[in-house]
Amino acid sequence: MLSHFLPPDLKLSTLLICLGALASLVSAWFIQYVLGYQPCQLCYLQRWPYYLALGIGIASLITIRLSMDQLGRLAAVLVGVIMLCGAGIAVYHSGVEWKFWPGPSSCTAGNSMSGNITDLMAQVKQARIVPCDQPPFRLFGLSPANYNVLISLAFSVFCFYAARASWKTGR
Repeated sequence: MLSHFLPPDLKLSTLLICLGALASLVSAWFIQYVLGYQPCQLCYLQRWPYYLALGIGIASLITIRLSMDQLGRLAAVLVGVIMLCGAGIAVYHSGVEWKFWPGPSSCTAGNSMSGNITDLMAQVKQARIVPCDQPPFRLFGLSPANYNVLISLAFSVFCFYAARASWKTGR
């Protein structure tokens, strides 16, 4: 089905992988720096697969340029696996937001506080904790973590498609 929309060209597919990773990161930075929504610890963790995808994608473009297509295919598969891991992180974060399971104690709204007022004041001054169990916003009923599940899965499928299609055609 994808072959109708995208020819199985490894160089083009790898370029699209890089652009997709960059677009995902730019959208996260836009939400954070332009719209002003501060990310939680799990939000930051969800960015790592995209950083890795971008770095591996750039390295893959270099190997393809050097006519090392097998490494390019391997890189596409590796990015696909990384994005599956990213989808797993996003599912975990989504479950925390929907209260299906508890999140990390360091970023949920029910943190344990010290009984000592001096310690409590020091904690308040020291850090502003963004709770992982409260999404910053929902768009059409879904949070950014929920959307990331879908994006990561689609990204992974595309990576596996790109590797398989280029292997079959030899391009």
